[in-house]
Amino acid sequence: MKLQLIGTGSITAPQTSASSLINDHILIDCGTGVIKELLKQQVNIFNIDIILITHLHADHFFDLPYIVLLRSFNQITNNLKIYGPKNLKKVVNTLFEIGYADLEDVEKIFSDGNTSIVEFDNLEEEIDGYLIKSILVEHGKTKPSYGYIIEKNGKSIGFSGDSCYCQTIDYLVDSCDVSVLECSFPYNSEEHMGPETIEQLAKKGKIAVTHMSLYTREKLEKKNIDNLIIGKDGDIFHI
Repeated sequence: MKLQLIGTGSITAPQTSASSLINDHILIDCGTGVIKELLKQQVNIFNIDIILITHLHADHFFDLPYIVLLRSFNQITNNLKIYGPKNLKKVVNTLFEIGYADLEDVEKIFSDGNTSIVEFDNLEEEIDGYLIKSILVEHGKTKPSYGYIIEKNGKSIGFSGDSCYCQTIDYLVDSCDVSVLECSFPYNSEEHMGPETIEQLAKKGKIAVTHMSLYTREKLEKKNIDNLIIGKDGDIFHI
């Protein structure tokens, strides 16, 4: 599988909001700046037909209206399914109301671009030859928050979304060939993992770290941790 790190920053970093792309058509999170970053990286956004949203924080879903609008404007006919937690459709509709108050029929914009939102409690589904599974993670008071495991042809890539250290993260690292893990702060908190936790997890499996502040990135680079990729926007790996 091809893994492309679209964005690797937290909201306090100049890098784009954390987002990843698998095989040019499965996007994990679509937060602030992600659509422009996809275009900068010369990704054909109309080939994306699955988007997985981890949780309902702005830096993980705020660019969804743009991809819906672009698909409608360009009369894209392939189906796009956006999967995410309950209330995802409500908050996306609210974004349209705030940002595009002159649009009279948002549902028509969705249908014109053959776009749909699928809300779930638990996702385990084979889609286009991929087995996609959601896993619950711990992200402070934000519930539900999901990570994902994506499997194809005997290979698997895991995504933590935003999470503190919890048993689910151990399961992710143990189960996947590569785990894309967040490390927002330079210390552990009830919402995020710090560099010390990432260093311990890297002893168990290969990790690409993302969702970093500048200080966190610098701290990880100084540690020179084996089995760890410190992600940069636009990095591409083949698993």
